[in-house]
Amino acid sequence: MECYGAPLDAEKAVDSEGILAYIRAVRYLHALTKDDLYLDHMRDAICYEFTFKFCYNSPVKTPPLSTLGWSSSGGSVTSVANPHIHPMSSSIVDELYYYTENRDDPYVIFAFDGYRSLGMSNI
Repeated sequence: MECYGAPLDAEKAVDSEGILAYIRAVRYLHALTKDDLYLDHMRDAICYEFTFKFCYNSPVKTPPLSTLGWSSSGGSVTSVANPHIHPMSSSIVDELYYYTENRDDPYVIFAFDGYRSLGMSNI
């Protein structure tokens, strides 16, 4: 699945922001219906989001970020058209928790553990 239609700096480019709303929507659909199909869709969307996530630190050598202890770990690239790192994907922590509480999925559980610990270093 590719989500199109983003802010003007990334319009018509594959992006990581559109999938966040989809993850939230599918979570609520599952909560309302209890249909496991929505958990399947949620997993696909979560895995797509993870493809934009930084799991390593890219040290910044210029101020002000070099003096603040900022880390790219936990951040995500906005889009393929305007690659910059931001912590927006950390806004789906509740949805990741919901998924891991409803599905025994070792990959997402492992990634979620890293997601929680890395996400705060990018803010």
